[in-house]
Amino acid sequence: MWRFRYKIFGTERKLSLGSFPEVSLRDARKKRDLARAEIIDGIDPVEEKRQRRIEAELAAKIAAPMCWSSRSRATSPPTSSSPPTGVSIIWRCRAGRGRRWRASPGPIRRTR
Repeated sequence: MWRFRYKIFGTERKLSLGSFPEVSLRDARKKRDLARAEIIDGIDPVEEKRQRRIEAELAAKIAAPMCWSSRSRATSPPTSSSPPTGVSIIWRCRAGRGRRWRASPGPIRRTR
């Protein structure tokens, strides 16, 4: 694990730069140099990284319901046309890719 120790505002902090096989020494040094530049500008890199993560999580929380509502309108069962008499279509949610859920027609059953 590559780490960069620094002191800002009288507090010693550690910034994780990544693991060895995934992040080469050259890349770790580049990340360290960028962090040093932020420190010179008076920005705490750890706090900046935390703020970016929080903003991304907030954006995902805001976007998810909007995405779901547009998906549910597109995949909701048809309401204007009913199935033929004697047949009922069961709608259910089925796992799609990742954590998304999508509506899909279930089995078609005869009601007679």
